[in-house]
Amino acid sequence: MDTCDKQKDKLLRDYFMNRLSAEETEAFQFHLFHCQRCQEKLKRMRQLAHDEEDALSVEAGETKSSESTYPWWLAAWMRIAALVGLLFVLAAGGYYYLSTPSEEEWAVEMDEAPVLHSGDSVQMEADSMHVDVKDKENGHVE
Repeated sequence: MDTCDKQKDKLLRDYFMNRLSAEETEAFQFHLFHCQRCQEKLKRMRQLAHDEEDALSVEAGETKSSESTYPWWLAAWMRIAALVGLLFVLAAGGYYYLSTPSEEEWAVEMDEAPVLHSGDSVQMEADSMHVDVKDKENGHVE
């Protein structure tokens, strides 16, 4: 398939311009997959088309810079707003970080044992009014 005739050149142009039917496109893609010469021609055609687009855009006064399409004053305000937002987030994060108590501040110091009442007990007898005489004599019951 190294030698391509004029018929293949016409198919290549039509393929490049997307003028082929689905069946013709599939058949030509099969040929293109195996034919190095047609691959190189197609690559050159695409490069020329790309170069022409660049030349036309330069003639029209368009630039290929990555600048936005916003007016300069709007772009400046957007950058300032983004900077203010970033500073706000950093300030809030710093405040939160610095106001978080350390491990020493979380520690609870207990000088005396806590006072437990009868309602604090997990085990309760069925009759809460039941008081042992021994407990009452020893002063354990109020």
